[in-house]
Amino acid sequence: MKIKYYYYFLLRLLFFYSPYFLGKYRLLTYLFDFNQQNLKIPDYSFTVKLDHNKYKGNLNNWIDSGIFFLGGWELGLKNLFFDIIKNNKDLNYYFDIGANSGTMTVPFMNKNIQIFSFEPLQYSFNKLKSNIELNYNGKNKVKLFKVALGNNKCKSKIYFSNNLGNIGTASIINNSSSQYNSFEEVKMDKLDNIISLSKKKILIKIDVEGYEEEVIKGAKNLLSKNDCIIYIETNSYKLIYDLKKKNKYEILYPNFKAGKKKYSFVFSRKGQDVLIFNKSIDIARS
Repeated sequence: MKIKYYYYFLLRLLFFYSPYFLGKYRLLTYLFDFNQQNLKIPDYSFTVKLDHNKYKGNLNNWIDSGIFFLGGWELGLKNLFFDIIKNNKDLNYYFDIGANSGTMTVPFMNKNIQIFSFEPLQYSFNKLKSNIELNYNGKNKVKLFKVALGNNKCKSKIYFSNNLGNIGTASIINNSSSQYNSFEEVKMDKLDNIISLSKKKILIKIDVEGYEEEVIKGAKNLLSKNDCIIYIETNSYKLIYDLKKKNKYEILYPNFKAGKKKYSFVFSRKGQDVLIFNKSIDIARS
């Protein structure tokens, strides 16, 4: 056990504190076998700094391992959000929809913004709540909601695998070809039923594993009454088309690389990453 701990912390020194280099993530996957991660193994917990705050995780968890070794899988996205907040001084709200354990909530607790974090899965919500409470000075800035967002108020099921390391693939959509081996009953509601704001600037992150169209449908009032910038992970070309043509949003395609802090924008979509925003939003084009 101790030998493994020393090895993992040595890897952390090598990868966390080193600048980005081509093949950094590939080398890490060679030295740390992510395929062996399993949520049923309770060992190798850790607490580290995540920006100016604390984060508690476990190396049996794929998302946590990214925090431990690299500072997070989404360094570019996090820095894009930092720049958006910096360039839009009147932006006072951030919605983390599909918050998981808080990797994209905790870094923003020192910012002068109100945070609403949504996570329906009990395992992930418990971790999210624990990580918010770990940072006493910021927890009053974060309101947590254990609810799945969609276009109806009802009971639903969320499907997940508890014998793999990446709990972040949990989804309301049951894909029979996936590796899900369990489900949990959760509350579902519209965002419009939970939050009512008007004439505000809002940053919204939506990472809900294929359910993003329903989330958008359930937030029509919020989106129409406020100036919003929305980051979505989506495969739906229809959703992008509707938001661009029918709702007259601007569209950008950010480009991120694992382990790299800088981000860029590309002309055509290469992955799931999409940035959708009102013209009043100032986008930092790094």
